[in-house]
Amino acid sequence: MVEEFIKDELLESVKLGGVKLILSEFLPCDRNTLSVISQKLMSKRTLHGEFVTMLMDEWPESTTFVSEKRCNSVRVLDSKESEYIACEASMQDPDDTVAQEEIIGMFMSHEGHVIYGCEMTQIGEEHLSDKPTSSIDHLARVITDLMNDSSLLMDTLLTHHQRGILDCIFKGTPNSRYKYLGLLASSIVPHENDMDFYMDGEEHQNELEQILDDMQLAHYFPENDTRIFMGNGGMLVVSPEWKKYETFITFYSLLRSAQIFVDGLFNRMSLLGDELTEVVRLIERTSEGDVTVITKAQNILTDATANYTILT
Repeated sequence: MVEEFIKDELLESVKLGGVKLILSEFLPCDRNTLSVISQKLMSKRTLHGEFVTMLMDEWPESTTFVSEKRCNSVRVLDSKESEYIACEASMQDPDDTVAQEEIIGMFMSHEGHVIYGCEMTQIGEEHLSDKPTSSIDHLARVITDLMNDSSLLMDTLLTHHQRGILDCIFKGTPNSRYKYLGLLASSIVPHENDMDFYMDGEEHQNELEQILDDMQLAHYFPENDTRIFMGNGGMLVVSPEWKKYETFITFYSLLRSAQIFVDGLFNRMSLLGDELTEVVRLIERTSEGDVTVITKAQNILTDATANYTILT
């Protein structure tokens, strides 16, 4: 549920009804790591009340701990140690301009696949239903919040080594890491069978690209009145029988999120190679009598060695 106090006018060329949202990402994980996370969540205990945070206590001798007002709670629903964890997370952001409450389901496997899922119930003053009342503009803002909040939530649960890997791959900005978006909706307005209507290169396509990134294709299946939109950053399936596509969009999101992580890893390794090439260039300058670059070369080599150690 999100209640917003936004004054700017929004275009509402495309509206969706009965929106279900899936965010998927791939994280470095194995059975031992998942066991540590499971123990951190006390998944085998019936009573919970522990305080979990990734922040370092700057005054450990004090009897109080001070952190940001943002507070999340996680309730374990099901788990199998070293296999998977399924839980429900409640996130609240004490923003002065937005009254927002997010309750999402979260699933994490020992293979590193993480899925966040939720259903939109209210945006602004609109109580959402199967009728197409949710505008793409409002959805785009909510999705952005969910991506950021889910990263903060997961970072609290991750081990120090996992956070180090993400920090290395995403160059110090792991909280803004990309996730693949899967959307399920029961209805859409305008309700058109000609998909060229949506791929018009203008307002309809521009609105869809707010949530799906650059559009790749749009296809209509007349057998069950289903429309599928695919972009670089996500997929939207609109169908009155949307439950039939839930498994499909979930597994496809897992594959794409793994691809996103691998692309980030290869990009980081490529940058690492560029850094080593720069070190070689600096060393060659010392043979010409320029010794002022020695310290710079040492610093680059030290950082590159640390990053290589983390990634391997």
